[in-house]
Amino acid sequence: MFPYRGDIAILARNNSYTVEDIAKLQATALKLKLTIVPLIQTFGHMEFVLKHRQFAHLNEVSHHKMVICSSCNGSYTLIEEMINQILSLHAGVDYIHIGGDEVYDLYKHKSSRSKFRSKEKLFITHIMAISSYVTSHWANVHVIIWDDMLRTWSTDHISNLKDYVIPMVWAYWSNLDEYFPSGMWQRYAKVFREVWIASAFKGAGGSDNDFPPIQQHVGNHEAWLKIIASLQDTGITVTGIALTGWSRYDHFANMVELMPVGITSLALCLGVLESGEMNHKVVMTATQALGCKANITVAINRKYKAENCSFYSSSAFYAIGIYYQGSIHYDRARNVIPTWHTKFQRNRGRISPFRLERAYAECLESKKYLQKARQMARKVFTKLFFANDIHEWMITKIITKIANVDNLLSKLKDYKIKS
Repeated sequence: MFPYRGDIAILARNNSYTVEDIAKLQATALKLKLTIVPLIQTFGHMEFVLKHRQFAHLNEVSHHKMVICSSCNGSYTLIEEMINQILSLHAGVDYIHIGGDEVYDLYKHKSSRSKFRSKEKLFITHIMAISSYVTSHWANVHVIIWDDMLRTWSTDHISNLKDYVIPMVWAYWSNLDEYFPSGMWQRYAKVFREVWIASAFKGAGGSDNDFPPIQQHVGNHEAWLKIIASLQDTGITVTGIALTGWSRYDHFANMVELMPVGITSLALCLGVLESGEMNHKVVMTATQALGCKANITVAINRKYKAENCSFYSSSAFYAIGIYYQGSIHYDRARNVIPTWHTKFQRNRGRISPFRLERAYAECLESKKYLQKARQMARKVFTKLFFANDIHEWMITKIITKIANVDNLLSKLKDYKIKS
């Protein structure tokens, strides 16, 4: 969404933010006493750059288009220009996040293998170079990286980054008791004076989710509070918690939960951080703050009903809830097939007319909800989202699901006739 220009203008979306948009965001953040931390991917997750033909030669693995080859000529020139443009529009920031997570193709390019003796050395050199560039041009800006590539490293390896970065330790599951490698926190404590924590309130519970699994996200924040308490005697200062809300698992993935359906999860997760645990008061406070007519639904399951609230974008929240109800009915119908109507059963005449009728009725109910959701979404989404994002959501969610329902209806009708 950043308005890249000049030689890297191709990186900007057609409907990217304008310079004026960024200024408005900054003014609003200042008014609300929020701190902006720009995040720029500079190693892995660089699909948005490496997919372009003019940067194809910078791929660590040419056909993957994920990781930049730091030993290839032109890589640092590109990254430095991206940083220049971003920080030029974010004057006065205290932090910049340079990514560094999930560098899956690390140490694959022949140039990388010939120049560096190990994956760790390559990673360290790359991160140090970018951090040094930032601090040499913006002395007051601190550099943050994702921590996952460091977790199993020895203290000797990690210590190379001591004066260059602040790790942001991320984990999005509800049970973190045995999630991290043994001894990781002790190794971090020997090197870093401070860390950031990254939790999630949406976009991390399933790559094709329509609604965030709120119980997981609430549990995630409770788990982090437990870890933070355990770090008090280690000497590590937890500078802050970033509640992440992801829109895609990566650049090539479909969209996950849209922001309107993440608002209730965000409110509850913030409440957990404030109160120290999940309880009835947290639910009541969030429900009242968002103007919901009934208590916020925490358990998103097959009994879910669209919720009426009055927060900004709540109309989209309700429309997506209607879509989700349609999806529930479709899943109920679809699940009949592998249990009661397999090819084996049909060939032997062992099918259940009762189950067929139930599945057919579920399909009709699903289509009713999906058509209603399509009508509502067309009306309310235009105030919130760009046209191409609406088009993507309508195609990948509504249109695809209605086609699936119609296909299942046709099969069920055929099975019913034969039975």
